[in-house]
This record gives sequence, structure tokens and C-alpha cells, in this order.
Amino acid sequence: LVVVPLRDLMYQWQRRIKRGLGVEAGILGDGRREVWPITVTTYDSAYIHMREIGNRFRLIVYDEAHHLPAPTLRESALDCLAPMRLGLTATPWRADGADRLLEDLIGPVVYQEQIADARGRTLAGYSIVRVPIYLGDEEQAEFDALSRRIRAYVARWRREAQSRGRHSGEPAGDGGPAFDWVRDLASRARTDPEAKAILRAWRRKLALVNRSAEKLRVLEDILRLHSGDQVVIFTASNRMALDVSARFLIPALTAHSDKRERNRVLDLFGCGELRALAACEVLNEGWDAPAVKVGVVLGGEKGIREAVQRLGRLLRKTGDRAARLYEVVVQESPDVARTRRRERADAYQRAPRLSLDQARQVDLF
Repeated sequence: LVVVPLRDLMYQWQRRIKRGLGVEAGILGDGRREVWPITVTTYDSAYIHMREIGNRFRLIVYDEAHHLPAPTLRESALDCLAPMRLGLTATPWRADGADRLLEDLIGPVVYQEQIADARGRTLAGYSIVRVPIYLGDEEQAEFDALSRRIRAYVARWRREAQSRGRHSGEPAGDGGPAFDWVRDLASRARTDPEAKAILRAWRRKLALVNRSAEKLRVLEDILRLHSGDQVVIFTASNRMALDVSARFLIPALTAHSDKRERNRVLDLFGCGELRALAACEVLNEGWDAPAVKVGVVLGGEKGIREAVQRLGRLLRKTGDRAARLYEVVVQESPDVARTRRRERADAYQRAPRLSLDQARQVDLF
């Protein structure tokens, strides 16, 4: 039994099993119920059906195994009686620390290799090009005004919280109580019109960074630089993916794209009929395109795992071709902090770093 996070990846496994072993694998999920000697399913379907089928398999393979420790999904591993278990993942860590459960749910780590160590051998060689940009004058003015408004609200909230703490006798920290966006703003926005307005201002700040006009201009330069290559463009929002699509007349895939459209676009991209493709999150994992060696990150808010997964889309080895990942970063914005977090990943720390000018010079030769 092979368990995967996405339907697209489920069908990829089915095709690979057919090509590699010469047998048909059953599909459990996406409206199909084919429990065969070799079966591929999703984590969600495994959670639903494992009590019925958990005693039919002697080997279970968890692809993208970092999904398994999620509170509900882990129950499928407990219901499965397979004595042999294998977990595969390039990003085992989890923000909630639940990755420690993988040893109990699957077993101990038996093989580990850093991406940087495999570069040029089992994975394509690669480099990372960081392109620093700034918001336009009007964008910066609006960004600063929104920042002042949000800071004033948070400062007032802390003063009120300190005052309540003094009256109740509870101690407060030197910097005042910590402001939690989910607990203290999103929850209050349900009933407080001012909190709702501040939440809207905060989202507008993110949109200014994620959809900066300068990002589109830089993307145009990168597409010109790689006029003969296929390029995948990663965005932080559906709206930016659609902006890229409208500006450059290329397809965009978002969480709202239906199955037929998504499969059609990926098939055309896979056979080389499409030169570029924009996507928001949906291509972070479970997508196999060995020929693609150029990626552009216009934004991302999911941390180190998302960064490594996006880089991994470009690292399928195809001859001696090297991969290149461009990161377009808005200076003096949350983009900078997110970039510094990505740099903690081993794959980023060991990668050659180039400026855009250096990348142009390399491509001349």
C-alpha cells in the first residue's frame, strides 16, 4: 500500500509502478475503490478506510511522510497491521514538533542524505540567484501608512492589556504582553469592527509585498534571460499567480483550478508545449517535471519546508543540466525575514549564490 498526500501524486505512483514493475496498481480515492495487491491511496482516504483494509498489506509506503503525524492522519498508521513500513520525505521536520512521532508510526531513520551532498550526482547541480527589489513610491507610501496604523493599534492593545493585568494582579513582561495575530486579532475581528479593519490593513500590507509591480518587471527580465528554457513561477497568493498569467499570457494553477484544467496544463507543460507556468502552492510537492530547470520564487509564506520543496521541483537530474532558482525579495519588508528563514535549510546554505548580473554573465558562456 502506497500512501501519498495528493491525487496527482497518487496517479504518478500508479504510472511509475506500471512502468517499473509491469503491473497495474489499484486506486483508492478520487471516487475509485480498487483495493488490489498493490494499491495507491491518499492520506485522507487511508484515514477513512484503514480499519477495513489495514490487515491486507504487508508493506506500507508513506510518501511525503511528514504529513503522517498530523492529529487525524496518524490514526491510519495505528490502524494498519503492515509489519514492514517505509517513509520517504525530503522535509521531515514539522513546525508543531510532531515529527518526533515518525519513529513510533513508521520506524527509525535508516538512510539520510543532505540535498547539497547529492547535488550533481543523483540530483542536478543548482545555484540560487537572489534579486533584491524595492516597492514603488506609491506602494511604499501606502505600506508605511498601513504599518503606522497597525503599530498604533497593537501599542494601544498592549497598554490596555497591561492596565487589565495591574488591576487583576497578573505580572506583565517588560515589553508588554505578546500580541498573537490569531488569538488576539483574528478572533477579535469577528465582533470588533476596528480589529476587523486592522486585519484587513494587515492583509493589504501582505498584498503590496506579494503583488509588487517591480516583481513583474524583474520576472520579465528573467523570462527574457531564459527565452529557450521552461520556467515555473511560484507565488504567495492566487491573485499574484493570476496577475502573472494575465501579464505574460501563461497558464496559472491555483487551489481553485479544477482537475481537468490542472491535468491538461501539466500535460502540456510536461511535453514542452508550454514555456512557462505560474502556481500558488499547488506545485510545491507531488509534481514531477524532470525537464524544468528554472524556477522563480515571487513569494512564499510557509517557511523552510515550502522553500526546500520548491527547490526540489527543479532537481530531477536530466543529463548535465544545472538548475537555477531565482528569489525576488522586496527589501525592508517581511520578505527579508522569510528569506533569512529559508537560508537555514542545508540546501540553501551550501548552494552557490549569484547576483542577477553574475547569472547573465554565466549564461553568456
